[in-house]
Amino acid sequence: MPIRVVEVRDEADKRALFRFMYEVWAGDLGRDVVGMEPALGLMRDTLDEWAHHFMALDDAGNIAGVIRSNDLHEGTLGAELAERVGLGELLGVFDPAQLSFTSHLAVAPHKRGHTVASRLVAAVIQRMLRRGVLVDISYCALDLVSMFYQVGYRPHLPSFRVPGLGLRQPLVFC
Repeated sequence: MPIRVVEVRDEADKRALFRFMYEVWAGDLGRDVVGMEPALGLMRDTLDEWAHHFMALDDAGNIAGVIRSNDLHEGTLGAELAERVGLGELLGVFDPAQLSFTSHLAVAPHKRGHTVASRLVAAVIQRMLRRGVLVDISYCALDLVSMFYQVGYRPHLPSFRVPGLGLRQPLVFC
C-alpha cells in the first residue's frame, strides 16, 4: 500500500492524530506519559499547541504514522527539556528562527520496519529547508538512534532517562 505524508491542517485531523498517538503509546507500547488523557483516548501536551504535525496515510486514508515539529521562534520547550537537548548552546550560535524541535514519532505496529518513519522524518526535513531552519533537535529511544542516523541525525549529548520511558538520546540534524 502506498503511503503519503500530509501536514495536518484542521482540528479534526489533529484529534485523529492525538487519538492515534494515544493508541500507540498507551495501547501498543503500554506507556503512561505526560499528555495522556485516558478518558478521551488522546495524547497531547503543551508543545502540540504550536506544533506542525504530519501524518502518514495509507491509500485507504488510515493513519500509518505521525510526527510533530516545533519552530523554536514560535514558542518554548520548557527549561528541563531545553537543557536536556542542549538548546542553550544552540541559541548561542543560531537565531531561534533557524531552530526546530522534532518529537512524537509514532508508527502503527503493522507499518514498523517499512518506510513510514523515514518518510515522516523526510517531511520534517523538507519543511525545515522551505522555512530556512538550519538545525533540528530531537531525542529518541536508544533503539531508534540508528534509524535517525540513516536520515542524517547525529547524537550530540549524553543520553538521559525519562521517567516511565527509559533512556533517550539527544540528536541534532544540520
